[in-house]
Amino acid sequence: MRIATWNVNSIRQRLDNMLAWLKESTPDIVCLQEIKCVDAAFPRDAFESLGYNVVVHGQKAFNGVALLSKLPFDEVAPGLIGDDGDVQARFLEALVSTKTGVLRVVSLYLPNGNPPDTNKYTYKLKWMDRLIAFSHERLKLEEPMLLAGDYNVIPTVADARSPAAWTKDALFLPATREKFRALTNLGLTDAIRAVSDARVLSGPAELRKAVLQSILEWRFASAPGGSTRQVRIHFNWEQAPERPQRAPFTLFAADGVTIGHGLGIPPTADGIRNELVRAGLAAPEPAQLPVIEKRIDEAQKQALDQGRRIVFPAGTAGMKVTRISFSGVPEVEQQQLNGHLPVHLGDTLTPGQIEAIGHSIRPVNPSLIYMCILGGGDQAEIRILSVK
Repeated sequence: MRIATWNVNSIRQRLDNMLAWLKESTPDIVCLQEIKCVDAAFPRDAFESLGYNVVVHGQKAFNGVALLSKLPFDEVAPGLIGDDGDVQARFLEALVSTKTGVLRVVSLYLPNGNPPDTNKYTYKLKWMDRLIAFSHERLKLEEPMLLAGDYNVIPTVADARSPAAWTKDALFLPATREKFRALTNLGLTDAIRAVSDARVLSGPAELRKAVLQSILEWRFASAPGGSTRQVRIHFNWEQAPERPQRAPFTLFAADGVTIGHGLGIPPTADGIRNELVRAGLAAPEPAQLPVIEKRIDEAQKQALDQGRRIVFPAGTAGMKVTRISFSGVPEVEQQQLNGHLPVHLGDTLTPGQIEAIGHSIRPVNPSLIYMCILGGGDQAEIRILSVK
């Protein structure tokens, strides 16, 4: 039997890719996380047409898990036991019958927990306690069981390319890793480590083969007056450095002439939207997206003119903050932000800090976004923009 798990980060945005992958790989069961839609909005017809039974435990805009199975579902139970007041859709359990007996499968999306000095981390640890309690009870049934999904845990230093960059992150804190060990010590097996002791399986060589040498289309403002220029971006993930979110890329003009090089992933309006949602914040309204795109274009042109480049915030862990700037942000809001931003000049950015930036600017003004602009070496500027 072939069972797969995939954090799709919005099923509607990944539907075409997923259908193509299902036709090619033909897994028997698929566990999905971060579907980011309510049950009624899940595109079940597309999967049923491929012969899959579908069960969904969804939530509007956030979280959400689902199961696809070529075998009928005997039982289905949404939600993790232990807290009747928990409304976050992060857990879906199902039972199927195979030729050799029953199989219990769970699709789970464990809470991120950042920033760790907030109730988000408390919720993460309590959720892990509930998962341990659930597993303890189910193992008493002596049935085959699979807990598949996105654990948001870095169990050991071997699971991070740059462990020092994660020491203050909720995914790598000692309490998180202790809970994970308590879970596996019940008698569960870490499926990845059962077949490989390789360091950092999440790196480009192991899990990014699907995007090796990928070619993306991207437009950016290349001349005064906001005119645009179509370019190809060739990402070379095989040469990615320590942080796999960033990779060397080459910009080609339409005629194939090389027009520039860089390191990173240039952002788009959709990218900014996904960053906000990933940080647990409300996504921009559709009408805001063209404004966001324009602001990004303006910032990108300015950065390119200065010999710098913009990358997604997630790709800047380990960078040193040398500047914090504002664009289109009223002075009164700048003053508010100056006293509340979780980063300061001279800081070496951690993933937790990067995510916390979004949480700190949103209460001041929901129309604010942020991006990171790389200078020479490991220097980074945090730029906060208004998209009104």
